[in-house]
Order: sequence, then structure tokens, then C-alpha cells
Amino acid sequence: TEGVKRCFPASVTDRLVVIPNPFPAMRRNRRSITGKNIGAVGRLTDQKGFDLLIDAFAAVLPEFPGWRLHIWGSGPDLPALERQISALGLNGSVFLQGVSPHPGGWLDDTHLYVLSSPYEGFPNALAEAMAAGLPIVATSCDFGPAEMIEHGKSGWLVRNEDTADLAAGLKRLMADNDLRTRLGEGAAKGIQRYTPGAVFRQWDNLVQDLLGRTTAKAREPAGSVQPLEVRLTE
Repeated sequence: TEGVKRCFPASVTDRLVVIPNPFPAMRRNRRSITGKNIGAVGRLTDQKGFDLLIDAFAAVLPEFPGWRLHIWGSGPDLPALERQISALGLNGSVFLQGVSPHPGGWLDDTHLYVLSSPYEGFPNALAEAMAAGLPIVATSCDFGPAEMIEHGKSGWLVRNEDTADLAAGLKRLMADNDLRTRLGEGAAKGIQRYTPGAVFRQWDNLVQDLLGRTTAKAREPAGSVQPLEVRLTE
């Protein structure tokens, strides 16, 4: 992403090229987005912010009975998240689902996707949700979501590591079926710039550009070569 590119020293930025991961359209067995299942995906570590998401969901659930949060993934934070869910009395509303049985299988039972990470690279699960036409709430964290999502058109961005703002974003979408529909349609359109054809063309262009530079360099007249002088001293 451009955000990652900015982390490199200025001395090398002119040699860096940003090319995203390619994503084809994702098919879902259930196409409705008017259901009440919120989905989140990732390794169960601090990097995904699932503890923040659980707190935000607990804050809005009293206004939205019947909604459920499904967190897909495995990792070392499983016991801590289980304790948090139990302490908040959410055992019947928040479910740690483990690993999806097949790639993208989590999409079938998801009606609203949430990315709660405090930082990301290029979040593949976010791209999968967009490709499946899901409405999305995502933290505007470094380094990918704000580049992939146009706020209010292809998703809903909230402040990073802000439980109250994440809760407000969830509430905004949970309360409005029409908004979720529009954002889901916008996500499916926004992901088109990451289709395999579009991304592979960027790779082709890069390779052709590099080959062109190599060919041009080879055609340059050879300069005068100075003999190497070696002196041995005692």
C-alpha cells in the first residue's frame, strides 16, 4: 500500500512500486445482507483488535436484540477472549468459530463485516468481504483500509482503537438496511480495481518497463575503461 511505501527511507522511494493483491469476485451461498450476523476474521492476537470489537458489540447489543457476532480464526488470545465474552454475559451472542472449513466459507453466514485491527498491511479478509458485496465497518488504521474503502460509499471507516466510535459505526449500519445494501454494492464496485486482470496488467507493465530500461542500458556506448593498477607494499 502507499502507507507502507511511506515507511521506507526517502533514498529508495523512487524505486518502490505499489501493486495490490488480486481478488476475484467471491461467491456466497447466502446472498442476503439483511440478516443479523456480524463477521470478523483473523488470527486471535492483539493485532486484530477483537477485544475492542467485543466491547463495542456489547455496548450496542441492548438496542439490537437478535444480532450475533461471529469471530473466525485461531490463536493465542483464545482463552482471554473466551473470558471476556463470559464476563460480559455474551455467551449466547458472541461466538468464536475457529477456522473456516474452506477458504471464504465464513462469508456464507455473514451479513455485516467488521475489521477492528489497530494496524494492517493489505487486509485480505477485507478484500474478500468487499468482493462478496458485504457492507463493512473498518478502523481507519495503518496501512490498508483507508486506501481500499471510500467512506460512506464502499464502507464505513471509524477512528482507530476507539471503542466508542466503532460502536457508533456498528450502530449506524445495524439500524439501516438500506445503507447496508448501498455500502455492499459500493464495496463490490470498489474492489474492481483489484481484479486479477487489473492487477496482472500492473505486473506486466512493471516487467515491460524494467525490460525496457535494461535494453536501453545495454545499447549505451561503452565508456573508456581504465586499467586497474595494483601496488603491493611491504
